Formats: sequence, C-alpha cells, structure tokens
Amino acid sequence: MYLQRWLTPFFKKNVKNSPVTVLTGARQVGKSTLLLNEFKNKWRYISFDDFDILEMAKRNPFDLLQTDKHIIIDEIQLAPEVLKVIKQIVDKDNSYRFILSGSANLLLMAKVAESLAGRAQYKTLRPFTQGEIAGYPPSLFFINLIKGKRLVNPDKIKTKLNLAKRIWIGGMPEMLKTKNIDAILSWRDGYIATYLERDLRQLTQIENLVDFRRFMMAIAIRSGKILNISEVARDIGLSQPTASRYMNILEISGLAVRISAYKSNRGSRIIKAPKVVWLDTGLASHLAGFFSSDSLMNSREWGGMLESFVFQHLQIICDLITPKSSLYYWRTRSGVEVDFVIEHGRDLIAIEIKSSKNVGYYDIKGIENFAKEFSNMKLGIIIYSGNEFIKLTDKIFAVPLNVLLEGERV
Repeated sequence: MYLQRWLTPFFKKNVKNSPVTVLTGARQVGKSTLLLNEFKNKWRYISFDDFDILEMAKRNPFDLLQTDKHIIIDEIQLAPEVLKVIKQIVDKDNSYRFILSGSANLLLMAKVAESLAGRAQYKTLRPFTQGEIAGYPPSLFFINLIKGKRLVNPDKIKTKLNLAKRIWIGGMPEMLKTKNIDAILSWRDGYIATYLERDLRQLTQIENLVDFRRFMMAIAIRSGKILNISEVARDIGLSQPTASRYMNILEISGLAVRISAYKSNRGSRIIKAPKVVWLDTGLASHLAGFFSSDSLMNSREWGGMLESFVFQHLQIICDLITPKSSLYYWRTRSGVEVDFVIEHGRDLIAIEIKSSKNVGYYDIKGIENFAKEFSNMKLGIIIYSGNEFIKLTDKIFAVPLNVLLEGERV
C-alpha cells in the first residue's frame, strides 16, 4: 500500500516551477516509491543502478537526456558528471524538467552543488513520521506555532502512545511491512551491510569497513547528545581527522546530522560543539545494541533516542514551512540547556522534551534562562507524554507529544 508523504505537495510545486528538482535522502527511505507513484504520466524514469544506462550516460549523455522533456534520474550520485550536461540542456531550453534522486545529500557534495547552482531546488525525504504512517496531515498546531499565528488549544488526543515501541521501530518503510521481530532485526543487519559494502564504496574510499562500523555504533549510542569528535576518535582508536571524515560521510549519505548550537552575544558562556542525531531511531537502536523496545527504554541512551525521535518530526515540520525554519540547541557551560531552538525569521521558539506524563513549573528552568538571554523568544514549549495542553506561564506551554507525532488537527 502506497502512503503519501507530507513532502509530496511541496515537492510537486518545486517540480512545476524549477527546471531541476533534487530529491535526496538515505537509501531505502522511499524516494523511488514516491517518484514512481506521483509522476507516472509524461515522465521517463531511468536509474543509474542499471549498468547499461549508466554506461550510456557516461558515453553519450546528450543522446540519453534529450529524448524526453520530463526525465527522472535515480541514483544520480553514480554519475555526477552528467549534471554538467543537464545544466547545458536547461540553459538552452527551460521547458525541460529533470527530477534527480539519490541516496547522497548532493548539497553537501561541493562539485555537484556548483554544477546546479541557481538551477535546482532541493528537497530531502526522511524516514516516515508517525502521522504519515497513520494517514494524518502535518501538525497544523506546530506549523501555526512556528509561523507565529495564534496559539490554539489542540484537540484531545485519542490515540494511545506506545512511545518505546515507536522509537525502536523507527520510520524506514520496510518496518511498516512486518511485525516479526526476527525479520526486523535481519533487515537491519542487511541494510547496514549493504550500506557498508555498496554505498560507501560509491561515495568515497574507506580503508577499513570494520572501523567505520564501529564509528557508526559510537555515533548511534550518542544520538541526541553533544558530539565530542575527539572523544569518539579516542574511544574507538581512530585519528581525529579520520573520525571527522567518517562523520561527514554519514551526513552526506543522509543517515545522521549535526545540530549547531544557537549562539548568543556572550559566546564564551555557550557550548559550541554540535549535537549529533541519527535520523532513524530504529537503525540507531540496532547499531547501539538494543534489539527490543524494552531494552532501549531501560537504557541510559533512552533520553537521547527520545530527543532524536522528536527532532526527526520537528525537522520535517520545519522543512514544510516557507521559508524553511532552522533548528538548533542551546546549552551553557554551567549545564543550563534547551533541547531545541526553532528560528523562524527573527522569532525563536524554545523546546524541551520530557518523557514523563506529568509536567510542572520545575521543568521550565532551561526555557526561562533562555528567555532571559533572548528577548525575541516568542514561545517556550515543553513536549511531554501526557494528554493535556497546559499553560505554565504567559509564554510557556506544555503540549502532548502526539500533537507533533500524528499531526493532530486544531
């Protein structure tokens, strides 16, 4: 069964208005499924996974790319030299439309970004949100909140929140097809092996795949935490430059992301190292050695995985807003922190994550400190596991997690 993604209408709008539209995201996140279901008519679909087509693209790219005016090219990262040809085609005739898809973040690949400068729109498809799985629209509550519209009390939450299971399952499409634990674990083993043996060799030269797998495990364990790359390198016996290069590779391949610290004028008081988030909590749990939701929930990594899960949903909501909002975190050297900061224009929204079903005034310390530092903080939101919308102060509210996860309408 095909499930429409929240990104789809925004992506279609880009395709209509831009000669080149790029869809990136991790392998098997659903890019080809989206393209084949949403662009069935009037589009020629080719994949550079097909060796013959790849060879033709490298030998006679103009012959391949000028046969139709609407072309989808999948796995474009396998032949980035073709982008120069696409540039020449659209510069000569702007009626051509190209959709380029790949399991590498082309924005982070400098030569690729230069080839398409000023000609392409970029969108990233991420693992399924809980709302997409349930067939709900994006959270109007959070969209309106970020846009600065009037804060409206969300409807009562009707669904039961089995948070540990949702986090452990994650949002990769294959996870929606089975409830068999052994099948899930086997698929994840195969996914990691395929990524190591195939994708990495296509993107870059990795001298030691065993070391890189250990690096992935180290990052998965730290998901949702502040990243000290020197510490990671020391713990697994790598040089710092190698660990930094490995981190760049995880970002380019769409598996992990670094979240920058939000800076204040008193920069010396703020921790400036990034947070790291593995973008699918199911894969992160597997790499971290949690082979059941119970083992994850009872671990010291539980808080970081919960933050990673919430970040995924916040990031997707921020991506849907035009202009796109930015996500940060904030933490002082004395340990006062805000889990996430959304910046939209000049407005700031501070967000704290709590796994508890209860929330009170003792939970707002970080947001209150942030508000003292930044007068342009519009709102503070505590996302928690309860079912009630609670006004804690004039600017700080507690909001049920399911309002974000399942796109509850207001």
